[in-house]
Amino acid sequence: MAFRRWPVAAAVVFGLAWLPLTIVLHRLARAVLPASDYETRLADGIEQTIMTAVALALLVKIGWLRTAWLTTRPALVGGLWGLLGLTVAGAIVVILAALPLVDFGNVTPAVVSAFNFTAVGVAEELWFRGLVMGGLLLAWREVRFGPLFATVLSAGLFGLIHLDPYLIVFAGLFGLGLSHLVLTTNTIWGAVAVHVLFNLLHDLPSTTASATDGWFFTVSLAFIPLAGLVALANLARDGLTAHEPRPEPVTA
Repeated sequence: MAFRRWPVAAAVVFGLAWLPLTIVLHRLARAVLPASDYETRLADGIEQTIMTAVALALLVKIGWLRTAWLTTRPALVGGLWGLLGLTVAGAIVVILAALPLVDFGNVTPAVVSAFNFTAVGVAEELWFRGLVMGGLLLAWREVRFGPLFATVLSAGLFGLIHLDPYLIVFAGLFGLGLSHLVLTTNTIWGAVAVHVLFNLLHDLPSTTASATDGWFFTVSLAFIPLAGLVALANLARDGLTAHEPRPEPVTA
């Protein structure tokens, strides 16, 4: 397996392969979809759904469902499940508070956006946290601070695929926080939930009145980098040796 022999090279290849794969899939989706105001976002959702299927197929093929934290038993450590619960509860409160401002006479953009950003969150987590970070941890599980190295490299690659200089930094720090959540809870599904909720809430202002435009962007601008730096500090402090995943043997 490439991750065992050349972990860094394999991570870079798999991580950066995201860009050409998604570009090709997006163009194919645009070619078959009828022209509409929602064509681009719908194509994004289809593209990301296919990427989810590709990631799952790869993980099943190489026997990494447990290595990628898809089937592991969650660990209730560090109060992070409580934090996740508060995140979900807060998101629900915010959505309910914004409902009176939503233009339900034109609900299609919201539905398309929900499909798109849900697909993006699931696909990116399976690819970068499950496949890339899982592979690095499998290769570096005997290395001191292996989780730290794996987290930084996978989060860096996650940032790079966003291309824009600001988004590279922002997404990289977001990736650090998500990676930390995966490692400490021993499951990928908490990170998937946070990622999807973040995407949905980040897009909420586009379906609401102008009074709320940019509110979530402003909050996340401060919170996400802070969360990423805190996660990095925690990883550097103890290496998370107590919560490294226990991968099942690779048979392929």
